[in-house]
Amino acid sequence: RGHVRYVSGYCTKDYYAYVLFPLEGELTFFGHYRAFTRWAEALSGITKLGFTPFGEEEAVGASHIVKLVKAYKARRLGLVGGYTMTANLYQTLVSKLPGVHLEEATDLLTTCRLAKDPYEIGMVEKAARVADAAYQTYLDSVRPGKKEIDVIMEVMRKVFDQGGEDGIYLFTGGGVPHVRFENMAYRTLEEGDTLYFTSEICGPGGYWTQIGRMVSLGQRVPQVAQAVRDFLEAREVALPELVPGSTIGRFITKFVETAHRMGYKLRDDQFGHGMGLDITEPPFLTLDNSTPVEAGMVIAIHPMFDLGQYNARVCDTFLVTESGPGNLYATPTDYYVF
Repeated sequence: RGHVRYVSGYCTKDYYAYVLFPLEGELTFFGHYRAFTRWAEALSGITKLGFTPFGEEEAVGASHIVKLVKAYKARRLGLVGGYTMTANLYQTLVSKLPGVHLEEATDLLTTCRLAKDPYEIGMVEKAARVADAAYQTYLDSVRPGKKEIDVIMEVMRKVFDQGGEDGIYLFTGGGVPHVRFENMAYRTLEEGDTLYFTSEICGPGGYWTQIGRMVSLGQRVPQVAQAVRDFLEAREVALPELVPGSTIGRFITKFVETAHRMGYKLRDDQFGHGMGLDITEPPFLTLDNSTPVEAGMVIAIHPMFDLGQYNARVCDTFLVTESGPGNLYATPTDYYVF
């Protein structure tokens, strides 16, 4: 959905939407149903519009999209975000556009979106302010006797009250081995819980950031407290590699090597990712990622220490500048005990 918004300004959610973006002339927006096109016109000023007629939802509007492509008299058609395209639409494009060369073009737009421009950076900073306030609501709310979903609902309300557009919220810990998203978070918080809660917040304008902290209810866990301190130290050791002239792989390798020297095992390889108009987008923090670090990149960093009975991590979103990375959040990186 980030690609659609990047080129059109339209926020799509839950249902498919497509944009035909010609080299010359006006773009066309195609939505799941008529109401989406009305919103696209009202919110984004788009006047060339199409939608799937009622009763043809299973065909995802494929035949109508073909007509729009033919109207442009296109000879080449670059497909962006083909990994989300239905087989029905792709097969229809191939069979009904025999004179049009189809090619994968996702990398072209992804490259444009890697580094944010000043306007985008401003929107990311607004999202971070929303996330800070929402996380304070979490810290004020997370107490024994409350259901996890009730805490999440309070956080969500804070996000929407500040003009945020969306969010993903999840709990881990509390003696439960799996992650709990909103639709699974019906556990009642208990004295003695040690929790990690992360919120990925879509702020005004559609840009995402992510924050997470460790919390214990009732008593401090010395092992967790030490792990949080060591996690932050390892991050500080690695952050000098998150600068232009370095690579993404070099940065996260430095973190992992430092953590191993400290004696920690990493829980998994989900170390972090870029953020922008999509909740997760390149660059992904993998050890072999040779992507050059660029000023303007926005990156959520969230490796996890495996402590056996507990896991420990801190998540912050950083903005890369020419002089180095800066944490977008004001929320202290403490280990909280209530």
